[in-house]
Amino acid sequence: MGYTFRRIKINRDMDARQVKKKIASILAGKGIISPCLVVPAIVCLKAGLELEDENGNPITEDTPNLDLILIVIDGQHRMEALRQLNKKLKKEGKTEYEGYVYLPLISEYDVPTLLREANSATNPWDGMELPLIHIRRCRRRERG
Repeated sequence: MGYTFRRIKINRDMDARQVKKKIASILAGKGIISPCLVVPAIVCLKAGLELEDENGNPITEDTPNLDLILIVIDGQHRMEALRQLNKKLKKEGKTEYEGYVYLPLISEYDVPTLLREANSATNPWDGMELPLIHIRRCRRRERG
């Protein structure tokens, strides 16, 4: 049995438009480019957070296989996009996309702070960022 991925009850609801964008990104990149941040369910429960499964049922310390439940802190739309794509690929008998996750790199962390910072400390690139980086690299090479 492998890990299952669930959510914090107060997390944002799925936005179908965002899931569509993530599906397009996964297809363009031939997989998830940015891994999802997860933490063990027990850590969230000990922090006093309410958790739920995919059907909205509560996850408690008595939930079977609690040690195999990871809670998505950042990346729930990527996970949903991957789930939808892989469901379709599986039906068609095709190879499914892999998804990647990571745990916090520090041993002492506050889950509500992780949730807040992961969802507010981002500054997405606009369409000109990559061409500008390429131009700067070319200029540096020209200068020697």
